[in-house]
Amino acid sequence: MPKVSDAYKEKKRADILRHALACFGEKGFQSATIDEIALRCGMSKGAIYGYFASKEEMYIRLMESGTEEMFRMLRDDFAGLPAVHKLRTLIRHYRNQELTSEWVGAGRVHMEFWIHSARNEDVKRVMVDRYERFVALVEEIVEEGKREGVFGDVHAREMSELFWAMADGIFLRITVLDRQELYEKLWDDAEEMFLRTLSRNGDGAAL
Repeated sequence: MPKVSDAYKEKKRADILRHALACFGEKGFQSATIDEIALRCGMSKGAIYGYFASKEEMYIRLMESGTEEMFRMLRDDFAGLPAVHKLRTLIRHYRNQELTSEWVGAGRVHMEFWIHSARNEDVKRVMVDRYERFVALVEEIVEEGKREGVFGDVHAREMSELFWAMADGIFLRITVLDRQELYEKLWDDAEEMFLRTLSRNGDGAAL
């Protein structure tokens, strides 16, 4: 039997993940099956299991890949910016997203998977670790703004958790309502309120 190269395996894993994401987006994470993913890939179910142990592993790999790509992009975009502009850049990353059917579908799957993770301790730990990474991102920006003297005496961790709760609320509504103008307005209003809360004098004038 010919030896399969590592490059071939990586290409095959990427192909499986691409089809899995499409299947999750169309069917939902819970409803999608390994059989359906295998059919899309033109592979047997057994062959799929040679690359991934479960649907959960597939989605975690997709999520981790997307997270790493986002953090790389933000590191580049944040370079040399003061804290306020870093926050505005982060918000614009989401606010300017076009609500394509693929993006909204991926958002629905993510919300579904977030709830699903609560029932599986191993998956839950992965989601909590990812959450902590995002919280640390905004927490660090808030602390930086405090050192710069533009943010007031706020609790950086609590403000970061508030930011992501606000973001999740926007994402949840848009996965149902799917309206571009509403999505943009929610982010515009969230940006104004959040920066006002962080502001040293409470009215956002310094920002």
